[in-house]
Amino acid sequence: MRFSEGFAFGADGAGPSGARHSGASSSGSSHPGASPYDGSRSEPDWTQIPFSGAFAGQMWEGSEELEPAGPWGMVELPPTSALQSLSDATDTLERLNELQCWAEAQKARLVDRIRELYEAEIALSDEANSQADKAETQTKTRTQTLTERDAFIVSLAAEEISALLRLPSRSAKTFVEQSRLLVHHHRQTLTSLESGRLSWRHATTVVEECVGVPAGSVARFEEELVETAEQSTVPKLTRHARGLRELLHPDAAPIRTTRATADRRILLEPAPDGMAWLSAYLPAEQACGIYNRLDAGARGLQTPDEPRTLTQLRADVLTDLLTHTCNGNIDTGTGYRGIHATVHITVPALTLLNQLPGAEDSAGALSCCGDFGQRI
Repeated sequence: MRFSEGFAFGADGAGPSGARHSGASSSGSSHPGASPYDGSRSEPDWTQIPFSGAFAGQMWEGSEELEPAGPWGMVELPPTSALQSLSDATDTLERLNELQCWAEAQKARLVDRIRELYEAEIALSDEANSQADKAETQTKTRTQTLTERDAFIVSLAAEEISALLRLPSRSAKTFVEQSRLLVHHHRQTLTSLESGRLSWRHATTVVEECVGVPAGSVARFEEELVETAEQSTVPKLTRHARGLRELLHPDAAPIRTTRATADRRILLEPAPDGMAWLSAYLPAEQACGIYNRLDAGARGLQTPDEPRTLTQLRADVLTDLLTHTCNGNIDTGTGYRGIHATVHITVPALTLLNQLPGAEDSAGALSCCGDFGQRI
């Protein structure tokens, strides 16, 4: 077999930004249109070739052997040293990014296809078992819900992808779930990703932010997010999505909170130089309470002669609390008190002065406390 400059991707036809690519021919060259290559297959004169916005790699030339499986084609790009102007370099980067987005969309399709193949395999296995021992299978069916079966299929696909792409199991599982949502429930997002207008991070952010939105409103909500995503960064998209969701669909908040709370966990990640990261994924009120307790303890240790920074003191307070016995007597209850909430109430000055227009008789009235402002 022979390889030459080019890159294998896609099916026959136009790729991102209309770049042409073609499949192999078993009888000769597969270069599209006017190829820069001569018959001797020597290095072409790239200075005479119009800019094409693709990149270098390898291209299947065809042989007596079977063609490689999967989508493939060819795009061309001169070496980066041949790009003489800034516009050529930036255009190339833009088109490469479009090609990368297209490839991410194809990965999502393939990952979901792997899940579907496992699903079909499990279905055939269940059917064979039912024919062999119908009574036993009926018992299994009653004890194994559809949710458990689906989770099992996702885990099988995730383990396959984890080994293939060298991903952690949790990341592979997330990849499978995101791919299924993109392919079957968020086609508009997948189309924008495939056309190069969205990155993978933008696409997955749209998918995550649509969770909990009522089914009848998902399409319109997704359309709004995709329009924003095509013109903004991921953090800006996230802020816009959360604000829009809370405004239009406040009922989605409890659903998302319940879903997120179920995923609470503690993570230990090794770090260089004998260090490690200890992180916690907790409900916001608990995380804030823990941080404020650590901050208060650290600030109480600050003195003019204390060489440690406030950040270091917080870390030391956490270490002391979790690795040492706290001072206090269990019988007398002199140990550390539990975390308590601090409530801050902001009252307009005109309310306190009983000068708010139209509120002379009810200044500062609160449903739970009566005339709160007047008492102050």
